[in-house]
Amino acid sequence: MDWIDVTRSCRSTGTLCMAGWLGDRWLRSAWMSRVGLIASVFLVRKP
Repeated sequence: MDWIDVTRSCRSTGTLCMAGWLGDRWLRSAWMSRVGLIASVFLVRKP
């Protein structure tokens, strides 16, 4: 589910908007931490 779909459901219902926004925040933070972890591993492996 893309954040554009979340904003579309935002206009139809408010509760789904809040749940989608919170889920997007959580997914984004988890994704960023995962990317940071992978990036740090690659940086450490490089000489």
